[in-house]
This record gives sequence, structure tokens and C-alpha cells, in this order.
Amino acid sequence: MSFGGLRTRLVLGLSLIFVGLAACLIPWTLNLVRTHFEYSHQELNRDVARAVVEHAELFHDGVAMPEELQGVFMKLMAVNPTLELYLLDEQGTILGFDAPKEAVLLDRVSLDPIEEFLAQPGKAVHGQDPKQPDATRTFTAWPVVENGQTMGYVYAVLRNEAFLDAAQPLDASILGPARWVLLGVLILALLCSLAIVAYFTRGFDDIQSTMTAFEQGDLDARCTPRGTDEVSRLADGFNFLAQNVQEQMEQVREGDRKRREMVASISHDLRTPLTSLQGYLEHLSDKWPELNDDSRNEILTIARRNADRVQRMTEDLLELSRLESGVVKLMVERFPIGELVHDLVQRFRQQAEAKGVELVASVPEGLPMVKADISLMERAIGNLVANALRHTPEGGKVTLRVLEMEHQLEIRVVDNGEGIAAEELPKIFERFYRVAKNRDVQKGSTGLGLAIVEQILKLHHATIQVRSKPDVGTVFRFRLSAA
Repeated sequence: MSFGGLRTRLVLGLSLIFVGLAACLIPWTLNLVRTHFEYSHQELNRDVARAVVEHAELFHDGVAMPEELQGVFMKLMAVNPTLELYLLDEQGTILGFDAPKEAVLLDRVSLDPIEEFLAQPGKAVHGQDPKQPDATRTFTAWPVVENGQTMGYVYAVLRNEAFLDAAQPLDASILGPARWVLLGVLILALLCSLAIVAYFTRGFDDIQSTMTAFEQGDLDARCTPRGTDEVSRLADGFNFLAQNVQEQMEQVREGDRKRREMVASISHDLRTPLTSLQGYLEHLSDKWPELNDDSRNEILTIARRNADRVQRMTEDLLELSRLESGVVKLMVERFPIGELVHDLVQRFRQQAEAKGVELVASVPEGLPMVKADISLMERAIGNLVANALRHTPEGGKVTLRVLEMEHQLEIRVVDNGEGIAAEELPKIFERFYRVAKNRDVQKGSTGLGLAIVEQILKLHHATIQVRSKPDVGTVFRFRLSAA
């Protein structure tokens, strides 16, 4: 676990919080205990001063009665030695007490705490201790009234020196262990919190190690989620991203492989007609005087055929690149697909007759219109027809069929030609792929026609399907939505 890790920061943060709580809570708790004790002690002795006033004549005709005062004070302090009784006049001046005179350091006691005590019962109030001017003590007090006039107060300090001396060992024996108990509870709570943090963050170690392995090149590294909490969802999120990255890397590798194959295919396919063209032209130039007109025309015809082949390949390659790059914008319109099919049959009829292949259209009446780019659709179906004628031998048949099904129109190009082996079918839409390479080159195929068909249909959100059997024939089909 690294020092800067999340778990370490959580542990340090919780530790600081609990140390702060301990530093604040322990003194606050102990002070609360003392305050509660003082309040209880004050409430318990609240009526002591009143009892003294009621059972003793402390003033007579406005004059303090010292002998009466000392007798009562001695009796009460004998029963409760924690009390120190004082008789005050109406200004707070001390008139009498039962203690050595040199022990009492104040001549006068502030009346503000006394008035607060009498006015707000139920509240712990601290007053001055005549023996310790700098200290405050809980007390009880009651006014001495004669003929309706307040003559003074009985003032009883509840926690005198004797009480404090006696309570000090008690504080050490009770409050001392209480501090340790409270500290132990806080430490236990801290340990429990750390255990909870460790439990809920246990998945971070797995995520960190997996990410490190992934970063170092192990693209198969995956996290192991342990539930449905946030950490597990984070692990699932990393696995999802890692899977996407791996798939994209595989796509990049596959694209790079296809690019190399494409460059090799282009180089090979262009080299052959260009070499042939160059050879015939050089032969024509060198032997021009010796050749008759028929020989010259034959050489020029072959050269023109090779030049046409290079031109077709270049045009197909440029068109495919434009379709794949997305720069082609569809010019969608409504049109009757049946008319387009008939036009294509007429266009390819001469080529079909030259090969001895029957080319027919099967289009029912009353078909709905379709919505597509008519020029691109003409190119796609035309490529399929050209491909079918190329692979159908003399005496064969190619059929363009249109069927209506489920609010769509299905276009089929059917032939009874050479067919395609099952292992070849997944590859026929790749660039420059030829089922029979040598024969296709001889037949004028660029190897790009079916790839162009697939890209055109992708732009129309359509999918082309193919079914074929060697020596039986092939069916290409796709669907367009009815307009």
C-alpha cells in the first residue's frame, strides 16, 4: 500500500479525525461529568440556607445576632462538613462565619451570582469563595427578611477546602480510569473504521494491479468484480473500457493487415497491365516500319484494353475510398425500383448475349416505390449483375428479381454459374479479394466491385446477403424500405 494511495489517505484521515475527537471529547466529557455533579450537589443543598433562615433569628431590629449565628453554623457544619456558612448584609459584606478570621480573605461577596441563583432555579451557578478569592464554588443562598425588608443573606459555599481535599483521590480513582475507558472506546472505533475501510476498498488493489498489467501491454488483463458496490462498478467500467481498447487494437491490426494486402494487390494488379502496356508500346515503337496495319491495330487494341483496365481499377479504388470516408452524400428520392431493374437488363443485354448468357428481369406489377439514391443503387445492382455475368458460363442464366415482403422490397441477383465455396463467402466483400484470382484478372475484374456494393448498401442502412453452392449458382439479395 503506497503512502499516497487512497487507502493510506483514508486511514490517515480517519486517524486524525479520531485523535481530534479524543482531544476534544475526553476533556469535554470529564467537564460535563463535573458540571453535572456540581449541579446535582447544588440542587440537593438548595434549601440548606433557607432552613437556616427559617430556624434561626439572625437579625433583630436590623442588627445581626452573632451568638445565634455561630450556634446554628456549628451545628450544620458538624452534620455536613462540606459546608461553609457566611452571613452577609444587603450589600454582600460578610458579617459572620465560623472559621479562623485570618482564613477569610474577602470582606465582601458579589451579590450578582446570589441574585442569579435565586432568580433562576435549576441552573448551576458559581459564586465567590471568601477563603480563595480567585476561585469560584457552587453555593446555596437565601435572603434574610425582617418586617418585609431584606436585611442580608445566608451564603453557604458547598465545596469547601475539606471537600476538595477529600474529592481529589476520588477524582483520580474514578475520572482517571474513565479517561482511559473513553480513549479505549475511541481507539476501538478507529480500528473498526479502519477494518471497514480495508473491507470496502479491497478491490482497489486488484484494479490497480490490473491497470498496471494492462499498461505494460497485457491487453487480456481484467479486474474481478466482487459485488455490486461502487468499487465493483469501477472494476466493471475498467473491464468494459479495456475490452473496447482491445477490440480497437485488433481492428487497427486488422486494418493495417488489410492496408498492406491492399497495397500489395494494387501494386500487383497495376503492374501487370502497365507492364503489358509498356511492352506493347515499346514493341510498336521499335517495330513500326516493319509492322503491317493489321499488326499495328492488334497491338494498339491490346494496349488500349490494358489502359482501360488500369482506368477502371483507379476509378473503382477512388470510388470505394470516397464511400468509406463518408464524403459521399446521399441524394435520396422516391423512384420505381422495377424501372431501374429493367434499365439495367437492357444495359447489360449486349454483354450477356456476347457470352451466351440469358439475362432476364422478374418484376411483378404494382410494386410500391422505394426511397434511395438512384445513381448509387444503379451502381450497386450493376456491379452485382456484372459479377454474375463474369462467373456464369455460356448457356447459363442471370435473373434480376424484385419481391415485396413486410413493407420492404427485396432485390435479388440470381445466377446458375460457378458458385462460391463456403470458406470463401466471408471474404468476398474484402478489397481486391478474388475467388479465382487468375481467372478474375483475365475476365477484367478489379476485385473492388463487391466491396463497393457493400459500402453503398451500408449508406442506405441495408445489408447484403449471399447464398452460394459450387457448380450450382449464387444468390445476392438485399432489402430496401418501401416509400
